[in-house]
Formats: sequence, structure tokens, C-alpha cells
Amino acid sequence: MSELNGQDYETAIGLLCQIANPTSGLAIPERKRLFAAGVAEMVGADFWIWSSIAINHHLPGAFTATCQVDGGWKSEEERTAVHQALASDAFSDLSQVPVYQALRAGKPSTWLREALFPDCEWLSFESAWKDAQLRGLLLSYHPIDGNSASSVLFCRRQNQCDFGLREQQLVALLLGHVDWLHRHRYHPEAQQQVVKLSPRERQVLTLMLNGDSRKSIAAKLGIREHTVADYQKKLHRSFGVTSRAQLQAYFFHGGPAAPHAPAIEEGSRKKVTS
Repeated sequence: MSELNGQDYETAIGLLCQIANPTSGLAIPERKRLFAAGVAEMVGADFWIWSSIAINHHLPGAFTATCQVDGGWKSEEERTAVHQALASDAFSDLSQVPVYQALRAGKPSTWLREALFPDCEWLSFESAWKDAQLRGLLLSYHPIDGNSASSVLFCRRQNQCDFGLREQQLVALLLGHVDWLHRHRYHPEAQQQVVKLSPRERQVLTLMLNGDSRKSIAAKLGIREHTVADYQKKLHRSFGVTSRAQLQAYFFHGGPAAPHAPAIEEGSRKKVTS
């Protein structure tokens, strides 16, 4: 039985019309942020992370977020703490089997925390989640093809209650109608090259594409800045580029950097507050 009411459907339709309005003059990245922030407000999420995912079939469950947009953070320190928790081996080990099975089935799936991570399995990760001051978790995956997917994570802080069936249904409803946003910045060739990288190289790549500075990457991954620099050089060689701008252009546009497709410069990301 649906938990949604008439007001939920009316608000959902209004949000979908707003971000799809051809006369708004908004570029796709702005529409994507506007939509994610609107969904987060509807389900009472404190912050959200929207990622493009490369799937490694040789190591089922070894997913790599190649491009991310996020919002709702109180501070950059909070954002760092959450990304550190999500980058942990414990979180990857928990999520890999159910997510991989859903992606292989080729159907969108939206999970509440307890459905994705049963209590008996969640205990191994719960302390890290609490250390990041987190409570609720709602995760939605949308397959793009057999090797790639779009992932949207909604979270609540520790002083909030867990998400429920209404929030799950809203997220599934809204994200199921924006295939064009899920495919934004999707480059098949780049996605498949990612799975050949080492786990640490994939982590550095994700943060580079997201515009994090070398210092920020080092802090999030708990490594030294000169080690980050070494990984950046390896990634440039792997993708045949000589700069971050060229790397971003390759993933976001499928070709060299161009005047109409500027890169995200280090440290220039606009912080989003709740």
C-alpha cells in the first residue's frame, strides 16, 4: 500500500516540471543540483550525493564513482567525514552484493538502510557511520547499461529519525522519471577504463573529477599530499592527458578540453549549506 498522498504527488510533479522547463535557461549541472536538492527537501534529507558509477564485473561489487555532485553540507569538514566513511572497505563490503545483483537485473532499486544492510551486517559499519554523525540512509541505483549506473544517496544527521516507506517511495518515483539526468556526464569508454585502476587510484580519480584540491584529497583519504601527486601523475598517464582539465573534459565530454567546457578548478567548488 502506498504511503504517498495527493500533496506528495502534486509537489513531485511540480519539481519535475521545474527542472525540465526548456525556458529556464539552466544548464544540465544546475538542473541536476536543483532536482537533487528538491528531492532531499521532500524526503527530509540533510544532504545528498549523486554519482556516476563504473561497474567491475571481474570483482562484483567493486564500484567506482567517477563523477559526483552533492549538497546540503554544514561544512567542508562534515563533507570530508562522510566521504571517508563511504570510501571505507567496510561500507563497500556491505553494499556490493545487493547492489550488484540489482544492477545485473537491469532494474532501478531504492533501498532503506535496513533493507540494504540488515542489522546483523550493519554492526560492522555502524560505529564509522555514527562517528560521521549520521543516522538515516536512503540509497537509489539506476542502471544505465550493463557496465554503468547512476547512484543517489540521501542521508540524515544523527539527531534525526530514520527514513521510512514514504521517503523510499518518493525517491523511487522522482528518480525514475529523469533518465536524462542519470545519463549526464556519462562517457562509456572512460567508465570502462576506470575498472582497470587500483582501488586507491579510483578513489583519487573520483575526488579529482569532483574538483577537490590535492590537500583535500589527502585529508579525505588519509594520505600525504606528495602521495596524491604521484597518483595524479599515474592517472594522467593512464588516460593520456597532461592536466586535470583534460581529464575532466575526457570524462564529462568525451574529448579534449574546450572553451565552452571549462574544468572545475582546484578549490573552486561552491560549498552548499543546508
